[in-house]
Amino acid sequence: MLQQLPALNPIEVGGLISGVVYVILAARENVWCWPAGLVNVVLFIFLNFEAKLYADVGLQVVYLLLTVFGWYNWLKKTNDPEKHIPITHTSGTEWLAMAAFTLTATCLLSLLLTRYTDTNVPRWDSFVTALSLAATWMVAVKKLENWLVWIFTDLLYVALYYYKNLYLPAILFALYVVIAVQGYFYWRKLMQKQPAEERLW
Repeated sequence: MLQQLPALNPIEVGGLISGVVYVILAARENVWCWPAGLVNVVLFIFLNFEAKLYADVGLQVVYLLLTVFGWYNWLKKTNDPEKHIPITHTSGTEWLAMAAFTLTATCLLSLLLTRYTDTNVPRWDSFVTALSLAATWMVAVKKLENWLVWIFTDLLYVALYYYKNLYLPAILFALYVVIAVQGYFYWRKLMQKQPAEERLW
């Protein structure tokens, strides 16, 4: 592994830096996480394409749209405190909807990747892609439990990137796990300071 590190390219380094900045700012509920996220998305499009992680290439394209949506949604708080989006719990109905989405997306993506690409990890790639989309939506609408989903997803990504010999991205997602744990407790603390009617448990 250490012998591979000198060969790391600028895209991996840029992805590491922008990714860490995004997650740290998101964990602090800072709206500037979204511009950092845009940079990270663009870099990971190229990185995942080179690694033949085609579902993740598609994921990054969708991330572009979700990032714009999240940026707009969070700016409501900055521009008009009366329209800010509070941190809330994920309802049972929302959990069921996300589970159904994740299962359906995983099956469809896996089928497409198996038939039309040369990837050797179609199911794995598809599953983490579907989970990431669900988790990103949760961040955009400020669901506390997004961090729990991210912890699980990031652990899967650590294993996936290590398997694909992408060691710096593997390290990046290991850092994401640590930051996601901190983000969960920080958001929970913020939520407890909100009016009770905004928590929606």
